[in-house]
Amino acid sequence: MTKGKKYRLRLINSSADNFIRVSLDNHNFTVMTADFIPIKPYTTQWVLLAIGQRYDVVINANQAVGNYWFRANTAADCASGNNHGTGLSIFTYTGATLADPTSTAFTAPAVCKDEAPLAPYWVQPIPSSTFTSQIKTLSIDITQEQVVTNGANLVVWGINTTSINIQWDNPTLS
Repeated sequence: MTKGKKYRLRLINSSADNFIRVSLDNHNFTVMTADFIPIKPYTTQWVLLAIGQRYDVVINANQAVGNYWFRANTAADCASGNNHGTGLSIFTYTGATLADPTSTAFTAPAVCKDEAPLAPYWVQPIPSSTFTSQIKTLSIDITQEQVVTNGANLVVWGINTTSINIQWDNPTLS
């Protein structure tokens, strides 16, 4: 990073099992979009990303020239799966000696809730008649069975008595 510049970073939680909390030591994030929707910007030290969530943040390179840890921590307080850990990356200012950072993390909040305040940059009211005129009925029968295999309990779902059968080598969107 170059001191005095600002950087836009798109954060995406592509996991299938965990909420992730991210930060950059000694730097605040200015959050500007949530799931591609422009929001009224706000400043925070940590951003919590649920599975599939996306945030765009701006980082102001306004600290001393050096190396800083970028942290992606599993948010265990969000009832995440069993794969708890911390991902680390190094953000380096131009002119800094390449070395492991000595920076320390901000104290992470211990709450599992949406980022706040999330307010759209501009409000776009959509009349409910747009949707109510398109309401249709779809009859489905959802079943749930408990299956025990190899000593592990599995939950199996069926829709109209059919379970999902994914062909992993033939993607749906091919």
